[in-house]
Amino acid sequence: FDILKYFTDSNNEKQYLANVEFVLYRKNADDKAEYAKFDSNNKLTGWTATESEAGKLKTNASSNVVVEGLDAGTYFLKETATPVGFNSLTSDVEVLITSSCNNLTGATYAVQYKMANEEDFTNTDDEKVVPIENNRGTTLPGTGGIGTTIFYVIGGGLMVAAAILLITKKRMENH
Repeated sequence: FDILKYFTDSNNEKQYLANVEFVLYRKNADDKAEYAKFDSNNKLTGWTATESEAGKLKTNASSNVVVEGLDAGTYFLKETATPVGFNSLTSDVEVLITSSCNNLTGATYAVQYKMANEEDFTNTDDEKVVPIENNRGTTLPGTGGIGTTIFYVIGGGLMVAAAILLITKKRMENH
């Protein structure tokens, strides 16, 4: 399959985004990651248990990144390097490769992908291209959770206590 790493420019057109690095991994029977190793043409040469030994898939400014030699199965693309000014992906892209063999038509395969927030896989049709967009700008920190709720409760309680004290003090001054 191909990886199309792009951003949308000010004219609302897709542009290739260069110098983004990915590692590809799969999960074995023990649910541990096995990282892909590639030759200089991005053809699979083997697997390793450590991410530091994994082959890097690096994008360029003029074409898709072609990944070759994978069997049918579920794989994950993890973004490991992003150019300055662009936001990194917050989660990995799941890629599903299925294949079938028919005596009349020969072997065929399909590629589907799923981003983190999506429930269903998206078909790549005949192109076998997984499009991954990067956005510009800063990423705001996540908010919410129990910590925020605690601050609201304590802050609200302090405001109520201050109001009660103020009213009580005013009433004592008037009597």
